[in-house]
Amino acid sequence: MMSKKWTFSLTILITIFALALASLPVSAFDVKFDAHDISYAPDIQIERPPPGATGVDTQSVVYVNFGKVVTLAEVRTAFGVADGTPANNTAVSAGGMIDILNYHGAVIDVAANEVTIEDREVDNRLTTDPNRIQAGKDYTIRITMAAGQFPAAATDVFDKNEHAYRLRLFLPKDKLTEADKNAGTKNNKGFHDKIFLVGAEPTDTEPDPVSIALASGTLIPAAGFTGDTFDIIITLTEQPKENKLTAADHFDVAEGTASDGVYLGEIADNAPIGDATPATTVPNPTGRNGMFEQYLVTITPAAKDANLVFKLKTFGDQEIYTYAADDTNTPADADTRPDISGRGPNEWDPPVSELDRMEGVNMLTVKIKKKQDIAKTGGIEVVIPKEKRIPASGYIVFTKNAAGSGIFKPAGSDKDEPKAHERNPAQMLYNVVDLGIPNLETFLANGGTIDLVSPNASLYISEIMWGSDASLSPNNNSQWIEIANSGSSSILTGDKTHKLFFYGPNETLPAVSTVTDRVGTVGAGGYWSLANMGQSGRSGVGEQPKEVAAVVPTQALTSMQRLMGADGTPADGTMASSWVASTPPGLNFDATKVGTRIGTPGAAPVAYPVAPTPAPEPTPAPVIPPAMADDIHITEIMVDTGN
Repeated sequence: MMSKKWTFSLTILITIFALALASLPVSAFDVKFDAHDISYAPDIQIERPPPGATGVDTQSVVYVNFGKVVTLAEVRTAFGVADGTPANNTAVSAGGMIDILNYHGAVIDVAANEVTIEDREVDNRLTTDPNRIQAGKDYTIRITMAAGQFPAAATDVFDKNEHAYRLRLFLPKDKLTEADKNAGTKNNKGFHDKIFLVGAEPTDTEPDPVSIALASGTLIPAAGFTGDTFDIIITLTEQPKENKLTAADHFDVAEGTASDGVYLGEIADNAPIGDATPATTVPNPTGRNGMFEQYLVTITPAAKDANLVFKLKTFGDQEIYTYAADDTNTPADADTRPDISGRGPNEWDPPVSELDRMEGVNMLTVKIKKKQDIAKTGGIEVVIPKEKRIPASGYIVFTKNAAGSGIFKPAGSDKDEPKAHERNPAQMLYNVVDLGIPNLETFLANGGTIDLVSPNASLYISEIMWGSDASLSPNNNSQWIEIANSGSSSILTGDKTHKLFFYGPNETLPAVSTVTDRVGTVGAGGYWSLANMGQSGRSGVGEQPKEVAAVVPTQALTSMQRLMGADGTPADGTMASSWVASTPPGLNFDATKVGTRIGTPGAAPVAYPVAPTPAPEPTPAPVIPPAMADDIHITEIMVDTGN
């Protein structure tokens, strides 16, 4: 037996639940449309009248379905259509509207357009399907388009400014109540949609390939194509199913591979719509817009001497439904209904016999040739970033690490010309850029060579700070390479146009004629070392005097500078005599940095010594005869007396 407390609580809960039910909103109903999707093109579409159509063929029909039973008179009023008679769709009431739009979305309604709304049961020929049509819920909106809103004759083309391209239907929410006035429910979501129109296809509905050709500008040498890839353009009489032309489903490629087709767009046919005259040479466009459709395909040939053969396989058109041949089951003034059997797309099939293939139409043969192996010269390629400014009679300094280099970085963008108001005179003509250069000390000490490759002959490598800074980690962050511009015009680097190549001592160097400048420790004068060509050091960056371990006193880091010939051109960069250690005072270093650095990054050296003369050929070493047996003697022995 419940206690009085529980009984009271349960009564309260029941009361609250009843009040909650009473406060719920009255159920509402939705509105939706059904425009038969007749093709694989995106968005739901209905057919636009074919060229030259008159009367009933100029109609487009949309079906509307309501979630509750509503009256025909109220539907007409809600859409602004006069009850019982056709009405121009621009003369709308305060309710909804039905517009005809051109390709660009502008309204092109004219006074001759008529809109009628009817109960679908009146003209439906599928009454045997009770689930398809429901009395009082399904209605037909019929738009009879005026002449001029579709191609008037077979000689017309589709005009994007004048011809109907889509329909727009709008019905605000709460504009309809259900037929039972006691229910009081309203449509709560309204109706707002655009329906695309697609043109009726010509009588010949089978799609065809028009051409397969090399993309414009592509030339195949007589000896065969050896490039990595080349492009072809496929032209069809209409868009394939879902506008997809895929390599897996539509291409057959021998001695190569192909990418999926990329849609390029449509091009106009030279002949009027429906003109069969040019069909003997070029197929007619059979698509709904009377245009040819083009696709770009990238071909990758096999690495061999062969014929690459590209063939087009079966492809279907955009069709989903085909239309019934007659209208016997509908009233005389009704539109033609789609055949709901839903027959699939029309297809182009390749010839049964391969001999019937047509070169340049449904196949393309391209002679290919195996690319010859090119001797590799090795080396590390370092691309100089694009849009870096090298001022006229100025410099650009490529640092391993700008902070570690200690170089003062001038104000302003390294893309633009140096501005006098941003820099003091000594710093006007250089820029500083970080670059991924290798450890120059190790590289040069082991006989490395540096090549500068550039389209600008006025550039040369003028100074190198190869030394390492024992205070830094990594210690080669102090290194940098200076490039000078001896020309009268500034240079802005392009995309991968300026490069540095670093070659080891055992790597084959390219011909000197292929490089802009070359420096290194191996060349015509033979091997040379870095001795007296500058020095490593210790700047003391980050070190504190009170550390437990004794701090080694700072030692200057010194760069090496390239000498100039009497004619003002740089001396041979591969000769030891062309390089000297920089002398104090150092220029363009940051005064706030710890330690001493000697060099002139971004400036000419303090004084150039006399230009060097080429080193003489080394004197051949004397020939020492091999030792005889009695020439060999034991000269020294170490005895370990502890064992």
